[in-house]
Amino acid sequence: MVERYVEQALRSVGANIRAHRLRKGWTQGELAERVGVEPLFIRVLERAARTPSFGTLVKLMRSLGLEPNELFAERELQANPRGRPRSRTAAATARRK
Repeated sequence: MVERYVEQALRSVGANIRAHRLRKGWTQGELAERVGVEPLFIRVLERAARTPSFGTLVKLMRSLGLEPNELFAERELQANPRGRPRSRTAAATARRK
């Protein structure tokens, strides 16, 4: 039973990391650089496939400007769209012109 709560918390944390990262218009690589981890680690955290250390959670909260209640708020994982956040793609397209 406790394991079910841990799994739900990991899914919520992953979904919140992703939602706040996208709100800032950052790629997984940009967030990873700010936190000091590999982009692959951000990817697996967002999918709730790994459990972050306490130190990593603190770095994520500081990087994203979140309070603990915002990071742990219940939220469902959404389907992962491919590619970069829309705002980044639009900005990159404008620079190429």
